Amino acid sequence: MNLDSFSYHMPTKIIYGRNSLKDIDIYINKRKALLITSQGFVKRGLIDKVVAYTDNIVEVISSVKSHPEFIDIEKIYNQAHKNKFELIIAIGGGSVIDTAKFVAVHNKNKEYKFVKGLTKGEIEEKDYKIIPIISIPTTAGTGSEVSPYSTIWDMQEKKKYSLSLPDLFCELAIYDPVLTLSAPKQITIQTGLDTLSHALESIWNKNASPITVSYAIQSAKLIMENFYVNIVLKNIQFY
Repeated sequence: MNLDSFSYHMPTKIIYGRNSLKDIDIYINKRKALLITSQGFVKRGLIDKVVAYTDNIVEVISSVKSHPEFIDIEKIYNQAHKNKFELIIAIGGGSVIDTAKFVAVHNKNKEYKFVKGLTKGEIEEKDYKIIPIISIPTTAGTGSEVSPYSTIWDMQEKKKYSLSLPDLFCELAIYDPVLTLSAPKQITIQTGLDTLSHALESIWNKNASPITVSYAIQSAKLIMENFYVNIVLKNIQFY
């Protein structure tokens, strides 16, 4: 780790607190919003909560699959851009947030093939615009809500691609811990361990800085103090 020279940039505003989702209409600020999620969160009733707190959602797309592929995202992208919206709200795990970030990028004609070309590195990173995103993560481990990356899979090529743009940060990330309580226990365990893995990896990352290492160490400590005790030793049940 180089202590003599490093840079750090994370412009996403973070809101954390129990039931902080209730204030989402304040952050939408009268903008017409597209809500992107998956069927799992529809079944858990989380979408009903969001819709109940604001009158500014013009459409809901709930067809995001785990590990989104280009073939699936093309349908979502084209469906989304048939409507006029000024903001995207993404509620769910990393797949949902990654999909929302892909949908947020567009050129003048809002062509799917343009964003696919950016993702695959086939065209130059210019002449694009990004629609603001409010992300509401409901699992641990993704980090997509505070990064400028969107991971998309191509199973035919057996590769995953990363749409990486310097300004592809979400405008806002709302962390409401209440939203995690309805997650299945196995998902809680898997994503918790994923978070620990990311924390440890970031410590020895070649691009680590004093700021990121400080966050990573604190993250690992919190996980070991809370996750292991509450999930493993106390065997807390999630329904």
